Amino acid sequence: MKCKFCEAELEEGMTVCPACNACQSEESVQQESAQDTVETSMEETQEEVAMPAEEAAVAEETIADEETAPVEEPAEQVSDEIPAVVAEAKPKAKVKAWQVIVGVLASLVVLAALAIVLLTAFGVDLRPKANDIFKKETYTVSDQKAIRAGDKAVAEVNGVKLTNTMLQMFYRMQVLEYLNANADYISYLGIDLEKPFAEQPSYEDETLSWEQFFLKSALETWYNYQCIYSLAMEEEYVPSEALEKSLQELPASMEELAKDEGFETGDALIADRFGAGCTIKDYEAYCRMYYVSAEYINITPSAQQLEDYFTANKDMFDQYGIGKDSGAIVNVRHILVCPEGGTTNEETKEVTYSKAEWEACLKKAEAIYNEWKNGEATEESFATLATQKSEDGGSNTNGGLYTGITKDTNFVEPFLNWCMDASREVGNTGIVKTDYGYHIMFFAHSQPQWEYYANTYYLSEYTTQKVEAGRAKWPMEVNYKQIVLSELHFD
Repeated sequence: MKCKFCEAELEEGMTVCPACNACQSEESVQQESAQDTVETSMEETQEEVAMPAEEAAVAEETIADEETAPVEEPAEQVSDEIPAVVAEAKPKAKVKAWQVIVGVLASLVVLAALAIVLLTAFGVDLRPKANDIFKKETYTVSDQKAIRAGDKAVAEVNGVKLTNTMLQMFYRMQVLEYLNANADYISYLGIDLEKPFAEQPSYEDETLSWEQFFLKSALETWYNYQCIYSLAMEEEYVPSEALEKSLQELPASMEELAKDEGFETGDALIADRFGAGCTIKDYEAYCRMYYVSAEYINITPSAQQLEDYFTANKDMFDQYGIGKDSGAIVNVRHILVCPEGGTTNEETKEVTYSKAEWEACLKKAEAIYNEWKNGEATEESFATLATQKSEDGGSNTNGGLYTGITKDTNFVEPFLNWCMDASREVGNTGIVKTDYGYHIMFFAHSQPQWEYYANTYYLSEYTTQKVEAGRAKWPMEVNYKQIVLSELHFD
């Protein structure tokens, strides 16, 4: 018996490798190590379309390629409103439904591209230090104690106090984001969702428990957002009318959603999602800081600024193979319709489908395609249908969207060829066949790679400068004795 990760010889029945300390019991863990999150890497992480190129046939059949009116907004821009609670989000970690409360104001493109920048400030010496986090063996208390301590201030920046209830929101969001980002590696990372995080050492920092790791991250995140928000207030920044309107409508939206979700009040829904004692008022404050900060740093570099930035940093871009001739980077949405039935080869376990089964699959895809064309025929309506009807588990929770696709992306050839067709324009649609089924396609956005990366790094540096300016101006003070966290509950 050998270790699945390091090939070391193991005695029969061993569940943990003594050489690399990797767990052997989870059959789903296939990679040698969890994928590292490298915020400053030029290589954009590609989500797999549930159709790896090496497993797909090259056969391609383009059924339709119709042009529709170009949409005005790029793929990142979906709505002008803040959906108070995203109704469904199903990470592979099977985390309890509280994690789905993430407002998404998609018109703030900079936030979508640079959220990690705000969270980490690119290596700035973040407070608090690990030894401060050790002040308690565990910060988790009963729900009753968490409610009683909800209003106690645990940190302060520029005269603004962080209460336990607000910290609870940031803490749970850190847990959510980490579990979602590492959904395929939960077991390998040593996270047991059935045990308290305070009892489990962190894979990211062996000096911390997972509870301490997420708490440290929550405090740092609040600190960075509060610095940005303080700068905005100091400059008397006024949120846009659309953002202010959405924030004003948030309480009513929450109450309505609470009824749909089976809760008596909006406060009950927030408490269920974020922890005992959290209320709609807390969530309002969280959203205001989050979105106003994002809008405040949402700048649009001019074409000349991007050109100058790319030229000034040519050596860096050359290292990553990014030049003016690197081609486009595109976003698409798709709805996958898989054939039904099939015959399985007993030896190879390969499933093949009859001509009739493929025809039935195409007929179903065309029906969905026509449903979209006969409706509003917009990107938003396409995204809604993708969420409802696509069979691609890698994208059917985000409207069928795949971003950052290039000629080198590891997608099946027919799918990739459609995406990278030089004649493709925003708003183009069509149906493409692969071994996985028929893909109803929507071409959402295209941009030269050099321009995309120049914009990303320009905004990264701008955001980093803002964060550093705020941190230099306003230090954070933390009272660890007052911190309490309500219990986490997972399905």
